Amino acid sequence: MKPVYKFRVGIPKNDRLYPEIASLLNQASIWRDPSRRRLFVDLDKHNLSLIFGRASEIALSLSDGTLSCGFTGRDLILENGNDQVTEIMPLGIGKCSLVFAVPQDKASEPIGYWEGKTIATSFTRLAGEFFKRNGITVHLKEVTGGVEGKVATEEADAIVDLTETGTTLEANGLKIRDILLETETVFAAQKALAEDPRIELIKTRLTGVMLARESIMIEYMIPKEKLQDAIKVAGGQKSPTVAPIYGDDRYFAVRIVEPRNRENEIMDQLKQAGAVGIFSVLLNNTRF
Repeated sequence: MKPVYKFRVGIPKNDRLYPEIASLLNQASIWRDPSRRRLFVDLDKHNLSLIFGRASEIALSLSDGTLSCGFTGRDLILENGNDQVTEIMPLGIGKCSLVFAVPQDKASEPIGYWEGKTIATSFTRLAGEFFKRNGITVHLKEVTGGVEGKVATEEADAIVDLTETGTTLEANGLKIRDILLETETVFAAQKALAEDPRIELIKTRLTGVMLARESIMIEYMIPKEKLQDAIKVAGGQKSPTVAPIYGDDRYFAVRIVEPRNRENEIMDQLKQAGAVGIFSVLLNNTRF
C-alpha cells in the first residue's frame, strides 16, 4: 500500500517530539488517531497523508519535494540550505541553540586563534558559514552523535553542536563561545505550496490551540463604580466583555482573556480592586 494523497505532511516519530506534535494535531481536530506503528496515515477529510520519519529525514524530504510540508527543526532546514523550503510557524517545542563550544581554558581566545583548527560538528554547512563570516578557515570534521566528547578524546579542538542548557558541554570541559542559531521545532513547507488551503488550515488550527494553551479566561463581578479600576488591573488581551447583571443593577459581569502564567496574579489584583465571584476557565481552542 502507498499513501493515497500527493499532499504529504511529515511527522517526527521520535519519543521527544512525537507526543507533543500528536497532541497539538489531535486538539486541532486534524488527526485523532495518534498511532505511530504505521508508516503513513491517509486523512480523507483533509485530502492529505501523514508520513512518519525522523526529523532529519523530514527536512531532507522537504528539500527534495517528497513532502509538501512537515514538522522538523529550524536548524535542519537551514543546514540543508534549500531556499525553496519556508518556515510557516514556530511551535515552541524543542528549543535549543546551535553553539560554537571551546575548551574552557581557551574561551577568551580571539576568533583568529581557531584558524586551521579541527572543529567537530554534524552541521558542516552552518558551521562553515559561521567561520567564513568571521574570516577564518578551519577543518570541519563531520560527526554524528556524541559530538561534545570529541575534544576530550583529542579528535577535535572545538565543536559546533546543539545545546539546551549548556550543562552537558560544561561536564565535558567546554564553554559556549558563540551562538550561531536559536532553533526549535517548526512547521515548514515548500514555498510553492505555502498558500495552499491545507497549509493555512493546519497553521490556523495550530495557532488557535497554542494560543488557548497559553491563555486563561477570567470572569468576575464588579460594582459599577469600581469597573474602571478593575479594567486597569486587567483589560484582557482584547477589550473586556462587560454586561449588566440581570436583576441587580449594582454590578457588572466582566469576562477577559489573559496570559495563563498571570492567572493567580490577576485574580489577586481583581479581588483587591473589589471584584467578587472571580473564577478562571481553561480554554481548549481559540481564534483571535
